[in-house]
Amino acid sequence: MNTNELKYSELTIDRLEEALGLITDVFYEYNAPDYSEEGVETFNELIDYEWHSEHFEGRAGLDMEAEGGFVISFSPQLRMWICEDDAIDRIVGVIATLGTHLYWMFVDGKYHRRGIARRLFEMTIEELSPRIMTVCASPYAVDVYRKLGFVETDLEQNNWGIRVVPMEYVAPAMMMQTA
Repeated sequence: MNTNELKYSELTIDRLEEALGLITDVFYEYNAPDYSEEGVETFNELIDYEWHSEHFEGRAGLDMEAEGGFVISFSPQLRMWICEDDAIDRIVGVIATLGTHLYWMFVDGKYHRRGIARRLFEMTIEELSPRIMTVCASPYAVDVYRKLGFVETDLEQNNWGIRVVPMEYVAPAMMMQTA
């Protein structure tokens, strides 16, 4: 694989199913073996196409009742960026955010250690300019997130069988202000 064949872009809704398929394949290869049956079932619920489609399109919803009526608010929009290998016309890396929470970051195993996760993360930071970004990293990915500048904010947790390590990225300008 030649890195010149890699193309990075924001995901469009017409490729959402393909992106979710990559996430699923990588999860089953690298994460699922260390997860309980409950964790795998929870993942399968989280990867739901309809939920992603609804949030991807940023639909408004009735959020809370206020005096005299309802307040209409938007849930944080799901944004996704991809890396695709033009030579095979296939998505090989995906990153997704929900507000300033890094929701998914998966790279096809054949493309690991080629800077794809770093470039996707850099695109996300450039686009969103968050002061702070959070992630619930799988134990498998903790070292990758550390290399991107994330630090652990708590010990490993197990939520509905999903093993995560809460982590946080603070934008460099913010780190200088607090120093």
